[in-house]
Amino acid sequence: MKAVTFYLIMVCDFKFILWINCEAELIREEKQKKRRRVRRLGLFAISCRMRRKCLTRPGRT
Repeated sequence: MKAVTFYLIMVCDFKFILWINCEAELIREEKQKKRRRVRRLGLFAISCRMRRKCLTRPGRT
């Protein structure tokens, strides 16, 4: 009986550890997506500012 209880606990612990690892992986993926999105928006804002300067100040580059 002790062996059965031990193995049940081990199986539950293993499933819990797998679940935690999956959650951590999902969180990492979400953070990477946000970083990419922010980086893209930052680059877009910089290019817009550069275009605006060129359009408002003819002759200057």
